[in-house]
Amino acid sequence: MSAPAHAMDARVASVSYGTEHDMTWLPAWRLREMIVRREVSSAEVVDHFLGRIEDLDSKLHAFRQLDPVGAKAQAQMADKAVRVKNALGPLHGVPIALKEILAVKGFPLPWGAQKSSSEGTPLSERDDVEVGRLRATGAIILGTTVSAGGVVPGILDFDHLPRNPWDTSRTPGASSAGNGAAVAGGLIPMAIGGDGGGSIRVPSAFCGLVGLHPTRGLIPHVDYESATPRLTKTIGPMTRNVRDAAIALQALAGPDGRDFVCLQDDPPNYSAELETGVKGIRFLWTDNFGFAVMPAPLRSPQVIGTARAACSVLGHQGGVISTIPVEWENPLTAWLITDSKITSGTLLDRSDRQKSFSKEEMQETLRVRQKNWDIFRGVFKEHDFVLSPTVQFIAPKLKDWVEMYKQQADGQQLPAAVEWFGAHTMMCNLLGLPAISIPAGFVDGLPVGLQVIGRPRSEAQLLKIAYALLGSKDQK
Repeated sequence: MSAPAHAMDARVASVSYGTEHDMTWLPAWRLREMIVRREVSSAEVVDHFLGRIEDLDSKLHAFRQLDPVGAKAQAQMADKAVRVKNALGPLHGVPIALKEILAVKGFPLPWGAQKSSSEGTPLSERDDVEVGRLRATGAIILGTTVSAGGVVPGILDFDHLPRNPWDTSRTPGASSAGNGAAVAGGLIPMAIGGDGGGSIRVPSAFCGLVGLHPTRGLIPHVDYESATPRLTKTIGPMTRNVRDAAIALQALAGPDGRDFVCLQDDPPNYSAELETGVKGIRFLWTDNFGFAVMPAPLRSPQVIGTARAACSVLGHQGGVISTIPVEWENPLTAWLITDSKITSGTLLDRSDRQKSFSKEEMQETLRVRQKNWDIFRGVFKEHDFVLSPTVQFIAPKLKDWVEMYKQQADGQQLPAAVEWFGAHTMMCNLLGLPAISIPAGFVDGLPVGLQVIGRPRSEAQLLKIAYALLGSKDQK
């Protein structure tokens, strides 16, 4: 049974645990306002969410690393800044979490457990540029979340995989899984994830969150070990509130002189047009991009129907929705070659990052990319955005999810799970297009996501569409 798109309320996710305090479900921007007005202290906010984590993370397994001592010290400094009337940033005093692929000074290096030795796991000497930008807004880094798809030998076993707060027997999604569990479970107001093929958008769909994959190069990437560009992977927000996503993106976006290929112009104000509506915006709907076919155990026409029904909200607000059939080509092989062989920021060892590939493989990669790029360019001549389900199925049972990761996709050196959950999402990573997953309703009591894909640099409009779909009353 599905629910109207505007009915999505992440507080439902906590029903099995009970509700404690309204602070749990307030958006980050409102918490910031309360802190600035001295209605609540940053120290109280941090303590509240540390308490939530202590109570619930044993069930959700969302966090990899917590820094309660450092977070409390940051909160005290934030409260002092309020008292002395310093200039305060847009996330001042608000605790946030980061996917563990981001380097945080003093924290174990990303995936450091793989590099541990008798001397212990190495610690990061610096913040990643994204982390530094978030600190500049006044945000407090509470900890890092688990990056996990399936079981990772030596790092994650089945009993410690992240759980979905809507049903803890199910997965919260792909590698930004810990973020999905933490934000949907009310352990943190917002989190920053990474998306290499859908790893922000899929957990957001499974957990009922807003998840944004930005245009390639909008958020700079600085790798002190290699100048190889990050061709398929992006960093972006996962939130329960659209305005929170806009604020986080504002903090992260914009050029950096250390990044060789990032976009050079300054970003627009992502919050300025949230409430301007979707009248006259032209949308093209696709069920499956013409190629994405799910195996029988995963197939759910209800998911496609629920996402499609949510589009009626946009239509009622003046959006124009077309259903002209368009067929793209499956980008799986091209994405795999680009992602694993010629890009920076993967989870592979550096010795494996740039394995040689044949001239024929590269030619085929470029052919598929060119074809799908041409199709999108043609679509965008007549339409402004493409709509689809984010993923064609609801969050699987965790045991089934792990089994999917053990299966190998036909002819591919990757788990079958990647092909299935990334069928609607990895195209954007290959082409560098921005996309957002928006809560669209429920099937069997579990969230469904609607994906919206836009032209490069259309993030402000994507956020406006999300705001229109979810309803302004739910975002204030």
